[in-house]
Amino acid sequence: MTQALHSDTFVYVNNLRVLSLTGNEIEFLYNRAFDGLPNLLSLSLAHNRLSYLPEKVFFNLTHLADLMLHDNRLEFVWPRTFVGLRSLRRLRLAGNRLTSLPEAALRHSPSLRYVDLADNNFRSLERCAFPVSTAALRTLSIVGNPVVCNCSLAWLAAPEHGDRGGPRDGDPGGPEDDELLSPSPRVVWGTCRHAGAALTQTYPDTGQQPGIDSVVSLARTCEVEVPDCLFD
Repeated sequence: MTQALHSDTFVYVNNLRVLSLTGNEIEFLYNRAFDGLPNLLSLSLAHNRLSYLPEKVFFNLTHLADLMLHDNRLEFVWPRTFVGLRSLRRLRLAGNRLTSLPEAALRHSPSLRYVDLADNNFRSLERCAFPVSTAALRTLSIVGNPVVCNCSLAWLAAPEHGDRGGPRDGDPGGPEDDELLSPSPRVVWGTCRHAGAALTQTYPDTGQQPGIDSVVSLARTCEVEVPDCLFD
C-alpha cells in the first residue's frame, strides 16, 4: 500500500511548530497535505520514498524556516513546488536524483542561507533557479555531483550586496539580519570536472585531481554576467 499524506491530515494541529516525518516510507503528498499548519517552523520529510512533490504543496507554510527533503527519490521539482516558503532559511535536498532546479524554483525564498544539494546528478547550477538576490545565501553544497566546469558557475563566487530577505518595515531585526546586510563570504562546497576528465570526488583545499577544480576556483576565472531570468 502506498504511504501518503492526505489534505486533511493536520487540520486540527495549527499550533504545531516542529514536525518530523523522517523515515516513514512516505511515497506521495497530496496538494494540500500541510494545510492547517500555518505556524510550522521546521519540517522533515527526510529518508522517505518521495519521487514527486506537487506544485505549491508547501504554499501555506509561510513561517517555515527549515525544510529537510534529503535522502528521498526526487528526480525533479516543479517551478512552483516551493512557492509560499518566504521565510525559508535552510533547505536540504541532498541524496536525491535531481539533475537540475527549474528557473525561479526558489524565487519566493529570499532569506535562504543554507542549501544542500549534495549527492545528486547536477551537471550545472543555474543562477536563475535562486532568488532575485542571493545576498542572504551563506552556504551551498554541491559535493558529489557531476558538475561540469564552465562559466555558468561564475555567480557562485560573486558576492552580492544588500538583501531582500532582511528585516521588513517595522521590524528592527537582530544580529543575524545585520549579518545578511553585510558582504560576508559565501562558502561553496563542491568540485567540477573539465570536459574529458574522469569524474573523481575531490574536496576544496585538498590536492586536486587532474582536470578537477573546486567550483569556486573555476568561478573566479570567469567574468560574471547578469542572467536574463524570467522571475514571476
